[in-house]
Amino acid sequence: MQRAAVLLKEYGPANVIITGGHMEDAALDVFYNGKFHYLKGKKLGGEYHGTGCTFSAALTAMLAKGYSALEAAKEAKRFMNRALKKSFSAGKGMRLFNI
Repeated sequence: MQRAAVLLKEYGPANVIITGGHMEDAALDVFYNGKFHYLKGKKLGGEYHGTGCTFSAALTAMLAKGYSALEAAKEAKRFMNRALKKSFSAGKGMRLFNI
């Protein structure tokens, strides 16, 4: 994750986030702005539809509200944790967000 963040930052963005929700034992995201910041969370069981889109929308909303990039990432991660906990199953397959 660190290597990917460094390589992506070389293309010019001020900040890079590599999400780690697919890791086996933790939900660890890496925020890189020249320094590494680790956003840790508890891994919740199940499969979910729309996590990437929802995270990026939450991140964008936090930036629009005036949060710094790092604080926006932390808030988006908190938002995702709440959304995952409130998700539901409409039948078989992936869980859906109830937001």
